[in-house]
Amino acid sequence: MKSSAKRKSTPVDGDLLKDILDNIGDGFVIYDAQWRFVFLNKRAEEMLGGPAATFLGKCVWEVFPELVGTPVEAAYRAAAAGQAQMCQSHLFPRWGAWYFVRCFQNKLGGVSSYMIDVTEHKQQDEDLRRTHKLLTLAEKASRAGAWYWDFSTDTFFWSDQFFKLYGLDPSKHSASRESWCSTIPAEDLGSAREKIAESRKTGKPLFTRHRIVRPDGEIRWIEGYGETVYGDSGEPEYMAGFCIDISERQENESALVRAQHLQQTTAAKLALALNAAEIGLFERDYATGLLRLDSRAARLVGFDQRDQVFEFDLWQSLIHPEDRLGFQQFNLSASNSDFGREYRVRHAKGHWVWIKVLGKVTQFDPTGAPLHGIGVLQDISEHKQKEQTLADARNSVIEAKERLDLGLCCAGAGLWELMFATAEFRLDPRLSQVLGFDEKETLISVKEFRRLIHPEDLPQYEAAAQAHDNGETSHFVNEFRIRHRFGHWVWLYSRGRIISRDEYGNPLMALGATSDISLQKSALTQSANMLRQIEMILRDVVRLPEESAATANRGSPDLDRLTRRQRQILPLIAAGKTSSEIASIIDVATATVVSHRRALMKTLGMHSISALTRFAIKENLMPDLREPSAAPPESAG
Repeated sequence: MKSSAKRKSTPVDGDLLKDILDNIGDGFVIYDAQWRFVFLNKRAEEMLGGPAATFLGKCVWEVFPELVGTPVEAAYRAAAAGQAQMCQSHLFPRWGAWYFVRCFQNKLGGVSSYMIDVTEHKQQDEDLRRTHKLLTLAEKASRAGAWYWDFSTDTFFWSDQFFKLYGLDPSKHSASRESWCSTIPAEDLGSAREKIAESRKTGKPLFTRHRIVRPDGEIRWIEGYGETVYGDSGEPEYMAGFCIDISERQENESALVRAQHLQQTTAAKLALALNAAEIGLFERDYATGLLRLDSRAARLVGFDQRDQVFEFDLWQSLIHPEDRLGFQQFNLSASNSDFGREYRVRHAKGHWVWIKVLGKVTQFDPTGAPLHGIGVLQDISEHKQKEQTLADARNSVIEAKERLDLGLCCAGAGLWELMFATAEFRLDPRLSQVLGFDEKETLISVKEFRRLIHPEDLPQYEAAAQAHDNGETSHFVNEFRIRHRFGHWVWLYSRGRIISRDEYGNPLMALGATSDISLQKSALTQSANMLRQIEMILRDVVRLPEESAATANRGSPDLDRLTRRQRQILPLIAAGKTSSEIASIIDVATATVVSHRRALMKTLGMHSISALTRFAIKENLMPDLREPSAAPPESAG
């Protein structure tokens, strides 16, 4: 049986080992039990800042006293005691560098240390943390949410702010395509997907605007931005971007669009109104003395239908000489306030045009002097012509009124004017006196005048007036009763006609005369009553025997059986008064008179007016027909 030879280790040459350690890229240091430097490789010399001879045999805590009491010393001493190997990154203040240190106990009772310079990595980590912090602050300040899409793994990353924007809970929802699509309405989702696909395919920047519906039902507007990043192979690797909530901006934009539309509509309506009313606009620059007229204002005075600019002195030269002085005085007095004026301006064709100016000074200098003003010009020539026509007509009426006044005075008639524009009657003193007003000219509205007319006469009064207004009759003629100021009724006879109409045939003014015919009406009424009584008496003579026999059989009527009101009404019936006339005399309703009249005839057992008349004569109840029929009012019996 063969015996195996014991393998012997070949000692490594010290120079070879040193050469190997000098050529590694990291620092290697050996310390003995007294913490003296025993060995440093080339990289350690570079990291510690000097040749090995500077450190060998010296205590590390004496060479680097700044490390005493730091986590570095504690870690080294723990490794020397065999407690644990230490692998950490530490800052060495002298060089401002970060070293990753792995140390362990060696056979010398000291520590062997392996050091890697990680300063660049630490700087990158710090830059990354700083960037992340700034991104987080930027997200909070702008309320923007960041997102990232890795094409190779089809995975997504959403920032906390992104979850907040979409109203999603990170503990319940993952950053995924499904979660994102679930928040977007179907009518917006297709467009958003198309834009993302186009950006991924073409590399164009991504821009989307769409609505989302949060889990609580709230609808918000989201605007997204992103870019596609390509790798060395030319293939897209990922897409990154951010999104913001633009709901308030969207609402403001919508409000702005509505406001712009309203402004455009208002401007169009204003232009139509200005054109229809023949109104032009002007601006005045007080500093330069220039006056700018828009096309409408220029057209009013006969210039080309485009904006015109005048020197203000030239404009004043166009004003009628009779109006110029007043314009200049007005211009000085109104320079610090709103202003308005009417004056004549020479038209480009030579004739005079009446214009009305309304304006406002919009800007003043520090001393209060005007700098800029705006206003409108309106052609009022036609209006002025109508005013003159109306004034001429009024003058003609005044002259005619003076000529008629003497004749009307002799005839006992009063004159009235009706102004259709103001719907008012103007009554002269005589007519005012007839109605019980003061003996001076009275102004009364048409509505109030018609309210005074007797209700039974008002329909035929209005019919006669309307017929004349429509041109169906040459004159207005009517007899009617009107309530006197003291309450009784006055009979009037009125005659008049419309004396002026506008270009469309609408009446402007009417003139007429009215007479009090109450005495004539009273005389006619008394005559008619007498005739009716005679006729009834003659008619009833034939029936007298029959009436007498019937009366005899019933017994004589007893006057005491009548009430006081019936005794009051009986003589008025016998005098031939109608129920409405009796009601007016004793100041009761017509229906009350009719009721008493029926009860009266039933009580007396009579069926004709003639029988009542004979009874009234017999009982000496007939009124004196030489005076107006009236009886003192009594309370109802």
